[in-house]
Amino acid sequence: MILIGAALAATPLIPPDQGEDDRFGVAVSHLGDTLVIGAIFQDGDVEDAGAVWLLTEETWTRVDPGDGRAVGLGEPIVPTGDGALWIGRLRDTTRAGEVTRWTPGGTGEVFASPEPQDGAYFGVSIAAGADVDGDGLPDALFGEPGRDDAGGAWLLSADEWTWIEPPEPQDHGLFGNEVALVPDLDGDGLDERLVGAPNQDRHAQDSRVGAAWLGQTRLQPDDAASGFGYSMSRAGDIDGDGYADALISARGHDGGVVSGGYTGAVYPLSGGVEPALGLPLTPAYEAPDLWFGYSLAPLGDRDGDGVDDVAIGAYDATNAQGFAWVFTGSPDGLQEHEALWHDELGRGDRFGLAITGVGDLDGDGLADILVGAPEEAPSGRAHLFLSGPEDTGSPDSPTDSPADSTDDTGAPSPAPGCGCSSTGHAMLLPLALLGLSRRRRAG
Repeated sequence: MILIGAALAATPLIPPDQGEDDRFGVAVSHLGDTLVIGAIFQDGDVEDAGAVWLLTEETWTRVDPGDGRAVGLGEPIVPTGDGALWIGRLRDTTRAGEVTRWTPGGTGEVFASPEPQDGAYFGVSIAAGADVDGDGLPDALFGEPGRDDAGGAWLLSADEWTWIEPPEPQDHGLFGNEVALVPDLDGDGLDERLVGAPNQDRHAQDSRVGAAWLGQTRLQPDDAASGFGYSMSRAGDIDGDGYADALISARGHDGGVVSGGYTGAVYPLSGGVEPALGLPLTPAYEAPDLWFGYSLAPLGDRDGDGVDDVAIGAYDATNAQGFAWVFTGSPDGLQEHEALWHDELGRGDRFGLAITGVGDLDGDGLADILVGAPEEAPSGRAHLFLSGPEDTGSPDSPTDSPADSTDDTGAPSPAPGCGCSSTGHAMLLPLALLGLSRRRRAG
C-alpha cells in the first residue's frame, strides 16, 4: 500500500456562464488574490470572441474583447508587473496577432505589432515584470515567431519598441515561439531576456533540434533535446546558491527511454557568473508523446525549506488526459517530486496544459497552485490546489497500470502508482511512488 502523508483539496472552478467548447482553463494566472483564467473560444458579441474570467473570493468578473471581433481573447495571460495584465488575441482571420493591456477597473488597450504581418502570431508568447534595460520600469517581451519566416520578438520598454532579430535566422525556426524575462541570473544588476526557437536546426544532420538565446548567447544542450526552447520560465532560486535560475523545456526529448517518443525534458538554467544548463529532468517511465515540460511555473519556497520550488505540466498527446507535478528545490537542484491529481480527471481533459502558482490564498504559509484543464467536459475547468494537508485516512489501493489503461468503468486510470481516493481531494504523491525521476503555440 502507498502511504500518503498529505492530500490537497482540489477545488474545481467553473464560471457562471459557459457555452460549448469554450476552452476555459487554456491559460491561468493571477493578480494578487484574484485568479485569472482564459476561455479563448467563449462566445461574446460574436462567436469565438474569447473571454477572460477573474475570480476574487466568490465573485466572478468577465472581461470581453469589446470590439465585436472573433479574436480568441484569453491566451496567453501575463501580469505586467505594475498591476495590470497582458492578454493575447491570436485568433482573428489574419493570424497577425494582437495583445490587450487590461487594467482592473478600466478598459483594455489593444496593441498590434509595430509592423503587423499576416501569419506572424504577434503575442503568441508574452513575458513581463522584469527590467532588462535598467530604467527602473517593468518591460514586456512579445514573441512573433511567424514574421518573415524566421520569427523574432519585440521588447517594449516604457513607450519604446525594440525589434529583437534572430541571432541565427532560419526559415521556420520559430524564434520567438516562447519568450521569458527572468530576474538577474549573473549578478550584473540587470534582468535577463530569453527567447526560444524550438525548430532551430531542424534540417541539420543532428539530433539536437531547437535552441534558446540568453540575450545574444546561444543555449543548446549536448544531448538529443528535440524541440529545446519550446517552453521557458523563471524559476526562483531552485538550488539555494543565491542566484536566480530559469527553466527551459524540450518537448521532443526521448529521455533515453522511448526512442522518438517525445517524452519531453526540462533543463534548469542555473544562475551564476556564467549561467549554465544543467542535466535534463525527465520522466523515468515509458510514456510516448508525454511532452513533459509543456507548461512551467515558479512557486516560490512552497515547503518552507529556504529553496524555491516549481510546477511542471505535461500535454499527454497520446491520451489527452494531461499531468502536472510539483518539484521541490534543494542545494542539489530539483530533487523531490510530487504529483497533482483530482478524482474526476479523465482522458481528453488536457489537465496541466496551463499551470501557475497563485501565492498563499488560504493563509497557511504555503503557495497554492492553479491548473487548467481546458477540454474537461463540458467547456473546460480550472482546478485550485490549496496546500494545507488534511487527514484522508487510508488511501485506495494503488494501480500499476500505465496511464492509458482503463478501469472496469472505462475511465482512464491514474498515473502509475497513484493511490487516488474517492474523497474529492487531489493526492500529492512523491513521484518515486509513481515511477517518475511546464498554451498552444504557433508551431
